[in-house]
Amino acid sequence: METLQGVNHTWAHLDHLVGQLKLSLSSVLDQWTLYRGASEEINARLMEGRYSVSRLRLLTGSLEAVQLQVQSLQELQEDLEKQESSVRRFGAVTHQLLKESHPSLSDSLNNSLQDVNARWTGLLEEISERRRSSEALLQLWQRYKHLHEESCSGMRLQEDAMQRLVNSCSEEISDDEVNVWIQESS
Repeated sequence: METLQGVNHTWAHLDHLVGQLKLSLSSVLDQWTLYRGASEEINARLMEGRYSVSRLRLLTGSLEAVQLQVQSLQELQEDLEKQESSVRRFGAVTHQLLKESHPSLSDSLNNSLQDVNARWTGLLEEISERRRSSEALLQLWQRYKHLHEESCSGMRLQEDAMQRLVNSCSEEISDDEVNVWIQESS
């Protein structure tokens, strides 16, 4: 009878240990599910960001094109900065897994976290650099437009002066008068 009670006690203890193990494995499975979801989310954001950057080649054709590019890069940068919570979430889930998982997985998890952080930082830096380049080009275009407008205005004034001169001149203009006028208009 004592043997049967010992077996029952051992069985109950084993059943209790199996229940605890199920709970522990369920918790780890939940953490891995969260990790997979966070990993998929951040990788999708990175892929979307890379695609958006690849579409935004440096445009140089016109002031309007460069203005549009600057605006698009600014919006993309702001959008990615808003999504920074995805990176933080991935980091938090990874750190939680590091606490609960076997130490042999720590290198793999740390490398994955470092890779995601490096790719995210690289993407933000690339967008920022392209934006700075586009803004510098935009300033050049704006300066060009301003100088062009000034030149056109100066040309119109010169044309008007020439027209007045032509209209006021008679057929009997001496070469000396023409030379004086040319020197004055220069």
